Amino acid sequence: MMYPIMVKIDFTQTRQAVRSPKPVALTLVVNWLIKPFTMVAIAQFFGDGCFALG
Repeated sequence: MMYPIMVKIDFTQTRQAVRSPKPVALTLVVNWLIKPFTMVAIAQFFGDGCFALG
């Protein structure tokens, strides 16, 4: 399933990512520090709030 995506990776672009680390750092912060908590909040809102069975 991941093979077609992995084939199209241009590994020469990693040098550019190392030269400008701000976008990489921003992506890591958003994906690992912000998104998990927002997903839990959304799940609690819909699971416990909107569609509560009790």
